[in-house]
Amino acid sequence: MIGADVIFEPIPGAWSAVNTKTEDLRERVLELTAGRGVDAVFDTVGGALFEPALRSLARGGRQVAVSSAGEPRVSFNLIEFYHNFSRLLGVDSYGLTSQQIAEIEGELLRGFETGDLKPPPIEVVPFEKAVDAYSRVAARQTKTKQVLSFD
Repeated sequence: MIGADVIFEPIPGAWSAVNTKTEDLRERVLELTAGRGVDAVFDTVGGALFEPALRSLARGGRQVAVSSAGEPRVSFNLIEFYHNFSRLLGVDSYGLTSQQIAEIEGELLRGFETGDLKPPPIEVVPFEKAVDAYSRVAARQTKTKQVLSFD
């Protein structure tokens, strides 16, 4: 799993994790894959990790960009990109219909049922503390999803 400022514990079903604060993403991925690279990157970070993730792809690999934390503009070596037959896909969930989202949820359901996928920890926050919750998220001082309660 790839993360910019967060140290990820390996998750069930994953055979390895890369801490991008202490390890070079591309070097570690190549080490873990005997020099091959990965077939796909699901990039939920973007920004500074976009190019290292792209350079971690195996020949013909795909990178799916769904977000970009920080700077939305990125650069990469176009020659390396096309020599590797890499593919870059952008996915904007805001552009999906409710039916398309339901289909994706249906595909993910099995992973949650088997325990291979786990929802993030959730913290219910009273509405009166919404500003504090937002500030903690913006400052990356929490690892939980903040859910506002209006009760």
